[in-house]
Amino acid sequence: MEIRLGARRLRAISGLCLTFDEEVKNLQRPYLPINEQQYHRLYASGSDFFQIINGPLSGKVVTYGNADGGYVLMPVCQKRAEVLLAAA
Repeated sequence: MEIRLGARRLRAISGLCLTFDEEVKNLQRPYLPINEQQYHRLYASGSDFFQIINGPLSGKVVTYGNADGGYVLMPVCQKRAEVLLAAA
């Protein structure tokens, strides 16, 4: 499944978030701001992780959430991304 968020295109990938304490260790800044409508589109997809498939961040695996006072895409570290992509 592909989701467009403005100019950004994301492909849903399989994998579920670990516990909060475990998963937060895998997140990397900078976070990428999204709006509330985009957040709800991601949530409605039922997927926890996405791969950016266009632009300068193409290939990056992200999850999403609320941080820094707004909705954001949160890149995951390379090691976690490799695990998620291998399972996809």
